[in-house]
Amino acid sequence: MNGLQKLTARSGRPLQSRDRIEGTALLNWIIDVSLKGRFLVLLVAAAFAALGAFALSNLDVDAFPDTTPVQVQVNTTAPSLGPEEAETQITFPVEQALGGLPRVKGLRSVSKFGL
Repeated sequence: MNGLQKLTARSGRPLQSRDRIEGTALLNWIIDVSLKGRFLVLLVAAAFAALGAFALSNLDVDAFPDTTPVQVQVNTTAPSLGPEEAETQITFPVEQALGGLPRVKGLRSVSKFGL
């Protein structure tokens, strides 16, 4: 038999099968243990409060955080080239040079006529 069948509800009555099905048996057990071990519950709550205060004191907070996205925009003009030529002669070499930089997370390019 499992441990839930030995438990009793807070009222002292034996647990019914419907209590286990509804999930109230575990909740009643947690409440009973918490009421019987009040000092332990207070000790655990104080420990969590102390850990929270410690974490809060070590939290780095900026008065004015930098929320601007780090982006670089490169505009080039080649009036004598169409979009395909600009792509192969200008955009592709620039992409190759920028793609090799450290910590680059993404690279996007657009080649347009008459930019």
